[in-house]
Amino acid sequence: MKRPKGRHAQSVFRNQARCPVCGTGCRTAKTHHLTAAVTEITYVCPNEDCGMVWVGQLYPLRILEPSRLPAAPPRAVPVSAADKRGAGPVLTLASGG
Repeated sequence: MKRPKGRHAQSVFRNQARCPVCGTGCRTAKTHHLTAAVTEITYVCPNEDCGMVWVGQLYPLRILEPSRLPAAPPRAVPVSAADKRGAGPVLTLASGG
């Protein structure tokens, strides 16, 4: 996977979810793609005293920089108000996955 270039490249990070009970960094046990834009993630807390297993969802909240692909499929993701390029209105949903 290529790292993004441009103004958002420094914000790339690995999945670092914390246990909602003890705050320990959890590991990802399983992922399940619900749609093209929504992923369900099963986390396991490695703290032996806690051991919580929980499910979270990962999905885009807003677009900071639109795709440069010429035929990028539309998604239900609002464009950030902070986007200086003025990419336009909220994009529409393309379901499935």
